[in-house]
Amino acid sequence: MIYKISFFLVSLFSVATLQAQLTAGFETNLNFGLAYNSGNTNSSDLDFGFDSKRIKENHELIIAGSYEYGQQEQTDDEGNDSRETNLDRSKIEAQSNWLISNMTYSFININGERDEKADIEYRVNAGPGLGYYFYRNDDRTLSTEGSVVYLMESVSDEESEYFAFRLGQKFEQKLGDNAKIWQAFEGVLQFDDTDNFYINFEVGAEASLTERLGLRVVAKDKYNNAPAADVEKNDFTLITGISLKI
Repeated sequence: MIYKISFFLVSLFSVATLQAQLTAGFETNLNFGLAYNSGNTNSSDLDFGFDSKRIKENHELIIAGSYEYGQQEQTDDEGNDSRETNLDRSKIEAQSNWLISNMTYSFININGERDEKADIEYRVNAGPGLGYYFYRNDDRTLSTEGSVVYLMESVSDEESEYFAFRLGQKFEQKLGDNAKIWQAFEGVLQFDDTDNFYINFEVGAEASLTERLGLRVVAKDKYNNAPAADVEKNDFTLITGISLKI
């Protein structure tokens, strides 16, 4: 419970900091998603997230966070209905990039996450690295990066700490003035146990409705090669919702 409270407070602090920094050139978006299914399966899912970035000639700062929660209706052998949590996870990430040249950059990345259904009480990793932009302009960005990170986690009440290699890749393409698509990949591999690795993949699209309001759809796939007992290795989520520029 203490980690959930700490994570929530850190998230609130980050959002408040972002709001205070808007006058310093931050571009911030809030994202909301809600899904309700009825019929053979009765379930409801809620998604909230934010991302904020400040891009300058020689420095980039990106902060993002998300929270997903869902419940599903269950019926026991005696015909009694109840609702069970089937999704409860959150993540926050911050990265600071320093441009060494027009396309090459050094960076520091830190991110933390929790996932109740995957029995991850907390997972935090941080470390420096190097990255390269294949494209970096107003309409298109494509980058790849690598770093050595120190990872701390508690899975199934077992705490562990180790060094790992982190590989990241991001792509974003604007489609005119009112739409964009994006894709992101992250893989983390433990140095001394190559069977212990996880991969996060995301692809999405967004179209503007007004100057500040937009529609978005995002697909997320999380793969953990060494999950907790009785937990599936792969977890896929499809989110539709709205975005708000502030």
